[in-house]
Amino acid sequence: MIQLDDLGVSFGKGTRRFDAVRNVTLDIAEGEAFGLVGESGSGKSTVLNAIAGLIGSYSGAIRIDGAPAGPQRTGAQRRLLQMVLQDPYGSLHPRHTIDKILSEPLLIQRLDGIERRVEHALADVGLKPEHRFRFPHQLSGGQRQRVAIARAIILEPRILLLDEPTSALDVSVQAEVLNLLRRLRRERRFTTVMVSHNLAVVAYMCDRVAVMSRGRILETGSSAELAKGGFSHPYSRQLWNASSGYNRDLLKELWDDA
Repeated sequence: MIQLDDLGVSFGKGTRRFDAVRNVTLDIAEGEAFGLVGESGSGKSTVLNAIAGLIGSYSGAIRIDGAPAGPQRTGAQRRLLQMVLQDPYGSLHPRHTIDKILSEPLLIQRLDGIERRVEHALADVGLKPEHRFRFPHQLSGGQRQRVAIARAIILEPRILLLDEPTSALDVSVQAEVLNLLRRLRRERRFTTVMVSHNLAVVAYMCDRVAVMSRGRILETGSSAELAKGGFSHPYSRQLWNASSGYNRDLLKELWDDA
């Protein structure tokens, strides 16, 4: 469903050039849940943005459902693939009602049955009819992210891109949103690509995982291997150890390296 062939993304020119993504090659099967993990600045969100068509220029090639997908996408290509961003506080227009936020993509794609589709999308993410005509500031963080998910699924895409969809939420609602995404993927059979620095979340949500550092993929394996700390690259093991909680020996090792 998604193929990346030697993808490279750079920002700036000359001495100010920064290679954010270097030589990334991936094949993600239809219906698969794939995770990208790594520390901040590793390039994982840039890869996601390139897949989404939000990067204006890159090297290499991207294919979606077997067809070339450049920076300029057709309406059909954009409908095929939708994205849930990290911050529900910033991704929803503060002066639009939830009804307008959900209706807009339907109007752009010239789809009929807007009222029925909006009501169905709200119910699908666990929101009530009374939420429809509220503004984002009248909702909790978890409810806002549910609206962002509803906006992504309302066009019935085949691919869902998730950029750390729970990192801006309270711990108490993170599990609810993750379980919602798992249910929607099971029911709608999305191909999913999730970006996160939280290895436990990726191991719970994804079938396969790629570990990134400094713009490159270091290794790829199953989520079961990740959950057991079975990855072989030293960086991957250190990332897994760091995500396991406070570890005095690991902290001493990092201080010694510094």
